[in-house]
Amino acid sequence: MNRKQKIIRNTFLLIAFSFLLFTRSYLYLDPMTAFRASERSNHYGPSEVVYMESFPGGKYIVGRYEQWISKSEINQVFGIFWRIGNAYTGIEIKENQPLTYVWSQSDYGFHAYGIITDSKIAKIEVYTSDGSILTQSDFHEGFFILSWEEDAEFRKIMAYDASGAVIFEEERLR
Repeated sequence: MNRKQKIIRNTFLLIAFSFLLFTRSYLYLDPMTAFRASERSNHYGPSEVVYMESFPGGKYIVGRYEQWISKSEINQVFGIFWRIGNAYTGIEIKENQPLTYVWSQSDYGFHAYGIITDSKIAKIEVYTSDGSILTQSDFHEGFFILSWEEDAEFRKIMAYDASGAVIFEEERLR
């Protein structure tokens, strides 16, 4: 085998190996492709992406599909690739409540996210087991996401109107 044939063979092998690496290791070139693959793997969606938030090591993507909301964790790998992290299947929006939410834990911390169905809600507060209070008053098409890295579990969520009156309160049962 001469030098030219070896170069052609090695180029072909490199392309074939790269193709197998991408298709079998579930690495993607952008976070949205990983998000779509995450939904397909759960037989869910396709969601309308409502909000995307960066965190050290990746992105949280919040989406809406019909009467459902979901949050997916997409992790950055080797600085340029993206991989599906913790994916949360949707929760149904409860139109009869002022807000629908869920809290969860992942490798990157704790999260409370949801959607506001009462237009009077102006502020959300999440209370954690270490006494911290996380607040959000800037919502993304009615969606909110609060994240914290401390080892403190979710305890309570409260929603207030513009005058500070409580509209919704729910405490986690221990």
